[in-house]
Amino acid sequence: YVTRRFMPRSVAVAAEHLVRSGERPDGLAALHLGDPLLYWRIADANAVIDPHELSDTVGARVVIPLPPGMGG
Repeated sequence: YVTRRFMPRSVAVAAEHLVRSGERPDGLAALHLGDPLLYWRIADANAVIDPHELSDTVGARVVIPLPPGMGG
C-alpha cells in the first residue's frame, strides 16, 4: 500500500533547464536540487507522471522548482 500523493496546484519556480542529450531526471535533481532522489519534485513541477518524460526530448524546457526549505 502506497499513500496517495497529490500534485501541487502551483510551484515556486527557481529556473528552467534545457534538456541535453544523455540527461536523466536524477541528474537534473542532483544538479539543481543537490539530491538525485528529489527527481520527483521536478516531475511534479512539470506535471508528468513518468519522470523519464522530463529528459526524453532533447531541447525540451524543464521547470526546476525551488529546493526544499527555500520557501515559495
